Amino acid sequence: MEVVVIGGGISGMASAYYLSERDGVEVTLCEQGENIGSGSTPRAVGGMRSLYSTPVHVEMSLASLEVWNGFEEEFGIEIDYKNNGYLFGVRSRTQYETLRGDIAMQNQLGAVTEFITPEEGTEHVPELKTENYMAMGWDPAASMADPHACLQAFSQLARENGVQILTDHQVTDVRQDGAGRARGVEINGGEREIDADYVVNAAGPWGHRVSAMVDVEVPITPKKRMTAIMNPEKEVPDDAPLFIDLGTGAYFRPWDMDRILAGGHFEDDDPTVDPDNPQSFQDTVDLEWADMAMEALMSSSDYFGLDTEIVRAWSGVYAITPSNHPIIEESVPGFVNNVGHSGRAFMHSPASGELVAEIAVDGEASLVDTTALRTDDGRDTRRQLPIPYTKDTYD
Repeated sequence: MEVVVIGGGISGMASAYYLSERDGVEVTLCEQGENIGSGSTPRAVGGMRSLYSTPVHVEMSLASLEVWNGFEEEFGIEIDYKNNGYLFGVRSRTQYETLRGDIAMQNQLGAVTEFITPEEGTEHVPELKTENYMAMGWDPAASMADPHACLQAFSQLARENGVQILTDHQVTDVRQDGAGRARGVEINGGEREIDADYVVNAAGPWGHRVSAMVDVEVPITPKKRMTAIMNPEKEVPDDAPLFIDLGTGAYFRPWDMDRILAGGHFEDDDPTVDPDNPQSFQDTVDLEWADMAMEALMSSSDYFGLDTEIVRAWSGVYAITPSNHPIIEESVPGFVNNVGHSGRAFMHSPASGELVAEIAVDGEASLVDTTALRTDDGRDTRRQLPIPYTKDTYD
């Protein structure tokens, strides 16, 4: 079997690796940029957690954490892995009841998440302003790693398995036979053609454009997100977890040299962007966003005050779907989508890569129930499905 993977980010590289692990599968990966990881992957926060509100996300996290937690030992490649955990803070009664029920669901699926008091939360984040919170969600198995290092690690493993990684190879069309089956790709406007038995779309915020090449409309909206490295007023312990305030949308985690990585989602809707516009991946952030981030962080803990400094910042692009679930399916014969991860492409890449391999080689997915990852003729109807397949609320 010959497979072409479109996209040199973490989803594409993991897909290429897991496909190459299968006997008789030859893989070519096409990246439109000069280097792999020219999109959002290196700009990710780097967290991995099981604190999710829908079962399929919990299952994908558990499958992925099994890989990430043993990655350095199994492959001998450093990815700056840290098992610091995740801590969620809730401020409202609605969030309180939702999180309590979600943690019960997570535990039933095998996660070790806990519902704790704000006072217990200070065992992990000592400077929390406990008076602002009603409860905490604690995930001791959650971890962090360097997304760029993880991408390079998967690329090394893929190359060792014989994957051909081609940069400056923009897919401008997906070729189909008379029956509509994907049979390969066209590169750079016809400069080259590559035959394949399967084509995998892992193009991130460009994924809807690639799907359109086979007349499949997938509901992906590219949205801009921003983050910043800061010098907090008080030093955040190096072993502190990644903390997310579900009330304000702010988050922070240890970074390096006493600095932290912080940011958040503070408005009802982030700006829709063109991923081809360099401003979508700029190395500065809006002053309005910085003010909202600082105000939210100062209300979360005593680490942040008027002397907190922003060292540098950047933005990336989320590939958002209406349900916040990815689309992982064989949308037309020979064409597999692995797109729309809504900000979770990095943490779930081992699971999504394995699912792609199962779909292409085995003919069906078995790692998790993919009902919530499929569309109805390209339409994201999953918001109308009953629990457990409602919209994931942990944005």
